[in-house]
Amino acid sequence: MEKRREAEIHFLMSAIGGYIGIYCIFERNGIFALAQTLNLIYVVTGIGNGNWKDVGIRLGGAGMASAAIVTSVFLLRYGENRRKKFSIAITAIAVFAEGFIPSAISPVIALYPIFFAMTLQWCAFCVTYGYGSSTIFSTNNLRQCVEGYAQYFMGKNQKMLNKARFFRNALVSYHIGAAVCFFVIDAVGGKGIWCCLLVLAVAWKKC
Repeated sequence: MEKRREAEIHFLMSAIGGYIGIYCIFERNGIFALAQTLNLIYVVTGIGNGNWKDVGIRLGGAGMASAAIVTSVFLLRYGENRRKKFSIAITAIAVFAEGFIPSAISPVIALYPIFFAMTLQWCAFCVTYGYGSSTIFSTNNLRQCVEGYAQYFMGKNQKMLNKARFFRNALVSYHIGAAVCFFVIDAVGGKGIWCCLLVLAVAWKKC
């Protein structure tokens, strides 16, 4: 895949990550289904509190994420590009389904499709342009961006500047997606998640 197009797809998927992240926070009771850290911490606290129902539900979310990792490994035999296209398709299916899941259901269970789709996306788009960059959360992207700029200003290495710019663009894309979703959800509610299907269609066409 041509490098510039590869980067463009990565930034589109980063925007999707930010968009879905805001949806999770505002429409599913603050459950951030794009990463397992908080979910697994609640497993520990649930065990401590004896809340076995919550433990089971959250372990189900971790199971969906684990299943996505196994699926990603299996898809590698068909090549990186097909794995990326499959991930985009699964994200589109999850987004479409999510709009029909009622708010009365447990928010963790409601996000099972997102647990699976976003973990698969993380695996499929984990390396782009030679950089390890997530499209579903920002912590490492922020570190790499700041580190790249710091190394450039200290040593004037063009490679470090290129690295910093890549991670900067990933961060900007992610937060543009988040900002758009904030206003869409505020205007139309939970079914506003469907708006990101347009961006997924563009990413599919480019992939």
